[in-house]
Amino acid sequence: MQASKSTQRTVVRVLAALAGTALLFSPFVLGLTAATAAAWSAWAIGFAIFAGNMSMAVDDRRRPDVANLALGAAAIVAPSLAGFSDEPGALWIHGVTGLATLSLGAYALWALVAPRRGAAEAA
Repeated sequence: MQASKSTQRTVVRVLAALAGTALLFSPFVLGLTAATAAAWSAWAIGFAIFAGNMSMAVDDRRRPDVANLALGAAAIVAPSLAGFSDEPGALWIHGVTGLATLSLGAYALWALVAPRRGAAEAA
């Protein structure tokens, strides 16, 4: 039995929101609050991922999938652009969270436009 597209989108958005939550709280867990660029980047990108996906999980009219692609890419390149790539904890949490968010956004876009197998055979 296959889940509906609405259910799939909700699951993707909740998973992305969890990734955003992990990034949002990572400065406290990893002790990065002294590294201001790493902490502010994690707080800003983590909050944007969390808030965007949770608002879209509740109200399904808009699509945050492209935003997930952009925020995932931002999380991946943030350590290099903001100059904290020498902090291994911050580098890893940004990279893993960015890759997860980017992958979830790409999957959601693919699932949105991919034809279903049964639909092609029925036509």
